[in-house]
Amino acid sequence: MQDDVLSQTFFIFSIIFLLFFFFILNKLLLVPLKISWILFLSSIIGFMIGYVFKKVYSFLFSMILLNLWLIFETKDIIYLKSLKPVYLFTGLIIINLIFYLIGLIFKSKEDSKRAGLFFLAFSVFLITLIFIYLAFYQSILTINFFNYSPDPPHIFKLQQLKNLFISFELTYLLFLLSGLFLVLVLFISLKKMISLPEFLFIIFLFLFSWIITFISVSNALYKILFTLISAIQIIGILLWGKIKKEEWLIKYGIYLIIIFLSLFLIFNLFLKDIK
Repeated sequence: MQDDVLSQTFFIFSIIFLLFFFFILNKLLLVPLKISWILFLSSIIGFMIGYVFKKVYSFLFSMILLNLWLIFETKDIIYLKSLKPVYLFTGLIIINLIFYLIGLIFKSKEDSKRAGLFFLAFSVFLITLIFIYLAFYQSILTINFFNYSPDPPHIFKLQQLKNLFISFELTYLLFLLSGLFLVLVLFISLKKMISLPEFLFIIFLFLFSWIITFISVSNALYKILFTLISAIQIIGILLWGKIKKEEWLIKYGIYLIIIFLSLFLIFNLFLKDIK
């Protein structure tokens, strides 16, 4: 057990070292790469290390890097073209749903069952955390979401923010992720690797992530929607853990309840007067 932990730690530090190496090398290039592509390349190498050497912590670290890649890749496009910041979260939800589906594929094979559980656990945690974050964040509908402070001030109200299709790059990226998600859903459904309740819920989350990109509602209504989804998802995790007798799901549900209630108290008791 101790040898396994040391081995896992060694590979994580190897990926971190590789990441720093890419950043240093990038400064020496005549045409430097964007930070997002360094993160993307490092995450792909991390996934390869995890798959070849069966190191689950490498998978987890690479999942974090790929989420960071998506954030860095989309935030500048959203800001410069005055798009709704919610598009970023559409991408994050879809990419973590893809991780969940990959987890189901791994879990169906005996030699990669442990990796599958890590994919499932971490993707469930990240998706729920995204919705909890959105439920409590105050300015999801303004460009000020990214905390830029240019001169002059660049603050847009909801009606001034532009449609997704203004940006070819972001549209292409979200459609590409959506296409990959649908292919995996079809494959997993045909192979009967997913239960009906799981299938219905991930399809619901996928459709909801797209619906929020097109509807124009108030900030308050967005927050109510995200709060309801967060609560439903946490209750669903607890119930599904009880039904499937999966202890890790029950523990996750309890941790997420603690996070949810903590944020609720922080935002409603301590930060309610902060604008």
